[in-house]
Amino acid sequence: SQGRDGKVERQKAKAPFTTQFRLLAIRALRTALRNPMALTLHVMAAAAMATCVGIAFSDINQYNDGTAGIQDRLGLCFFILIYFSLMSLSSLPIWRDEQHIFIHERAAGAYDTLAYFTASVLCDLIPYRILPPAVFTAISYPLIGLAGDGRWVVFALTLTLYNLLNSALC
Repeated sequence: SQGRDGKVERQKAKAPFTTQFRLLAIRALRTALRNPMALTLHVMAAAAMATCVGIAFSDINQYNDGTAGIQDRLGLCFFILIYFSLMSLSSLPIWRDEQHIFIHERAAGAYDTLAYFTASVLCDLIPYRILPPAVFTAISYPLIGLAGDGRWVVFALTLTLYNLLNSALC
């Protein structure tokens, strides 16, 4: 196509979305692997908090018939949800730290916004948003003795979805 001054402008060829996504995902994984302390901290914090919650609420089935049992369960749910709400704040530095790189590379036409966003979210999803609630559930659910063996999947899924929702809102 011709520009304003009559010169022929060359358009840059863009890589397909799958190529952009693959390269950006590899870069995001490399960045995450360069800082293994963050993942270790998330998992260890979830394990330590699950142990503390499991010990603190280990006698929750003792008061099943009265109001105390309901209040204990509500307190447990409140504490767990507040804990995961605060842990989801760790997704904020991801966007802040990479903002200037993203703006520069996006302006240069290196990749589309959708490819960057999708790769960043998916590479953050499993290690930081799904693994800690799974570890938390695996440790705390048997210690607390909630609702039987078959419902731990619902508990884990609820915590995971809550964690994903909170990190999306941050």
